[in-house]
Amino acid sequence: SVGGQPAPEEDDDEDGLGFSVTPWAELEARPIFVISDGTGHGAKLLVESGWAQFGMLDTVDVRVRSQVRSLEEIKLIVEKSESARGMVAFTFASPGMSRFMREQCELAGIRYSDLFQPVLVAMELYLSHPFFGVPGGLDLKALAEAELRWESRR
Repeated sequence: SVGGQPAPEEDDDEDGLGFSVTPWAELEARPIFVISDGTGHGAKLLVESGWAQFGMLDTVDVRVRSQVRSLEEIKLIVEKSESARGMVAFTFASPGMSRFMREQCELAGIRYSDLFQPVLVAMELYLSHPFFGVPGGLDLKALAEAELRWESRR
C-alpha cells in the first residue's frame, strides 16, 4: 500500500468491489445528544435509524436528555455538546423551545436537527388547525377535570 491506500491489486472488500463500502468506518463516532421535552424514545429511534444508513450502527454514541423543560437546561446541553464536538437532535413540542435550541446551536457552531417541528407544522397545515405545543400533547380529560375544579372554587 502507498500513502495508506491499498495497492490496486489488493481487495479491501469481501464482496470483491475493490473498495470499502464504508471508508469512514474507522472514524471515531462523536456523540449525538438527543434532547426532548418528553421521553426522547422516538427521537433516539429516529437518530439510530439515520445512523444505520451509514453502516456503523454499532458505533453510535447517542446520549438522551429527556424531560428538558427550561432554557437553562438547553444552554447546558449545548455547552456539553460543543465541548464533546457532538451533534444535537431534538424534539420539542414548543416552537419557542425549538427556536431557542436552534439559535443556541447556531451560536455555538453545532450541527443540529429539529426532528419534530417540521412534522407539527406539516400536520397543522394539513388539518388547518394549530397545534398546542404541549409536551406529550393536550390531555382533554385532564383539562376537563381541571375546569371542574376551577368551577367548584367559585
